[in-house]
Order: sequence, then structure tokens, then C-alpha cells
Amino acid sequence: MTLYSPDSIRNILAPLLRDVGGMHTVSVVGYDDGDPEKVAGNLARAEDAVGGTWVDLRASDGEEAGDGLLESADATTLILVVRADNLPMQLSLFLRQALDGRQAVDLGDGRVVTRPEDQSVVVLAEGVPDYASAPAELQRIVIWQLVAE
Repeated sequence: MTLYSPDSIRNILAPLLRDVGGMHTVSVVGYDDGDPEKVAGNLARAEDAVGGTWVDLRASDGEEAGDGLLESADATTLILVVRADNLPMQLSLFLRQALDGRQAVDLGDGRVVTRPEDQSVVVLAEGVPDYASAPAELQRIVIWQLVAE
């Protein structure tokens, strides 16, 4: 299964959210599809079908990532679209503290995100064809699904 259609994205995320959403934890969907533009369009169209609050951080620097996390802080289902080779400090700190179950998350830049107790976070990680190639920040996350091209 790939991310080459909005339906395929829904077919990946809907069961994941159904199965682990009630755990209020963090999970990763790693992918390394060959056509980033097509995937980007499909991700945009999949938002409505999947639901939740989506934040695209693939091109974000640290401040922009912090802004996106602050703006989406109250989401009970938060889907973060990231690039494995671009994980700003604010995102790394958010993921680490969310994994630890903290509601008040210090972004390391003087800002604090207050997460709802029942928040579930899914990280869609571009550039992760397998667990071993993922950055350490993502390897800390226990719930994984890899999408092959």
C-alpha cells in the first residue's frame, strides 16, 4: 500500500486511529514514496476523509513548527506531516514530552503547548522506508506502521 491516493491514506490512518486512538499516545506512519508532489496532493485531499487536525511541518523551521503546534494544541487527533531529515527542536521536544504523557509541553523556545489529556498524535514521516533509517526522535515511538512503495 502506498500514499498514491487519498483513499490509500485513509485506509492506512483510519484503522490506526481506530486501534490506537483511544490509547491517547503517539504513533508513526513511515513512508518513502517516489513522487513527493503526488503524495503532497493526496495528503491534502485525505484530510477531509480522515478527519483530525493536520499540521504539515515538512518545510518548517523551528519557529514555524512551534507555531503549528501551538495553533493545533487543542486537537484530540493531531496528525503531523514531517520529513525525517527536518525535525526541528520544537517538534522533537513535543514528541518526546507527548510520549511521556505530559499535558504541558515545553517547546524549548519559551513557549508551552498545553495538550488535551485525550490527545492522540500520528506522525506521517516522509523519508522513512524502514525503522532503522528513522531518526532517534522517531525511533522512541513504539507504535509504527511502514508503507512500502
